[in-house]
Amino acid sequence: MRSTLNSIIHSKMAFLLICTSLISYSYFFSIYSYSVGAGDFLYSLDSNPFGKNHKEWLAEWWKYNLGISAEDHPDYINPTNSVDNTKDPSKCYIGEDKVNNVLFLGVPPVEDKFVVRTCDTPAGKAIFLPIESSQCDYGQEGIASEKDLIDCAKAGNNGVIAKVSLDGVDAEYNVDKNRIMTDLFNITMNNKMMGNYSGSYGSLSEGYTVFLKPLSVGNHTLKYDVSVIYPPDPSYNYIQQATYHLVVR
Repeated sequence: MRSTLNSIIHSKMAFLLICTSLISYSYFFSIYSYSVGAGDFLYSLDSNPFGKNHKEWLAEWWKYNLGISAEDHPDYINPTNSVDNTKDPSKCYIGEDKVNNVLFLGVPPVEDKFVVRTCDTPAGKAIFLPIESSQCDYGQEGIASEKDLIDCAKAGNNGVIAKVSLDGVDAEYNVDKNRIMTDLFNITMNNKMMGNYSGSYGSLSEGYTVFLKPLSVGNHTLKYDVSVIYPPDPSYNYIQQATYHLVVR
């Protein structure tokens, strides 16, 4: 009798444990699905990830982008193509803030309409990139004042249409709200791919950024589509579709 009673009690306890586990799993899954469905993989523009706002991170990205040598730049190592022809997956990033665990993803020039890259990505790292941005500095001809810098930086960013997704889930990306301009910052030019001059100059940047939260270990696909359609000055018009296969490990 005692054995039978114990069996009944154990069976009920096991049943309750299974039910509790299923409820917990369902709750977790629903929370996860909601977060991903809402595109909750980006740091919002009004946030200050790791103590810096997005304007400051954009300035940091440009410092790395202009400071890296041409032969080490992802655009030189991994020539762009609509078919993934990545030569070195470890060379997708132009730099890293090792204190804050932020990777700066290299982006292709606007002349490249279709870009596919595969990128080795360390786990536990946030990823920052501008999907469309302009940078101007006092080293450029015709720029003599801060107003010149501002006008130059803003010139190519009118009429932007953008879409961002991760693993097939669209981000809630509003171009009207996501256009930002940095404060004045200093850069050191070391990238002959960006021009034929070198040195240190005051600089400004304006544009649209993406700041990915650290991704789980595994394979992820980041995509963005950007176009500039600006009838007053069609010389700025372009279309670009970029796909990054991020291998996180």
